[in-house]
Amino acid sequence: AAPVMGAFMRENAIVPDLILCSTSVRTRETLALAFPGPEEQRPPVVFTQEIYEAPPGALMACIKAVDDSVRSLLVLGHNPGSQMLALQLATSGEDDAMRRLSGKFPTAALARIVFEADSWRDILKVRGHLAQFITPKQFA
Repeated sequence: AAPVMGAFMRENAIVPDLILCSTSVRTRETLALAFPGPEEQRPPVVFTQEIYEAPPGALMACIKAVDDSVRSLLVLGHNPGSQMLALQLATSGEDDAMRRLSGKFPTAALARIVFEADSWRDILKVRGHLAQFITPKQFA
């Protein structure tokens, strides 16, 4: 699923300025499959143990620590924390996408949430909009 989702991101010019990635073997493998090629050709990656099986609050703490020069961020982590955080952050969105997000967050799914905020520290204070919820099954 990771190569399919990586191709979707490339084809739709979804390229994060920074990737926060769990230190687990599985997330590292997912990262390598989604962003193939030399490391210097992929977005910068910060591997952090704090994302490993983290609850939403711990994930949010990692996000709040991101420098404000980073305009787009990809968090590559684990469920159930990733789904719970996405549901907490996405206060609006297309009905079908919101329903699918609340139902299941499958492996390699992509929840693209857009914020009108100047700082990562402020994203809980503003309404996040679920712009897309893409799952590998949509490409099957």
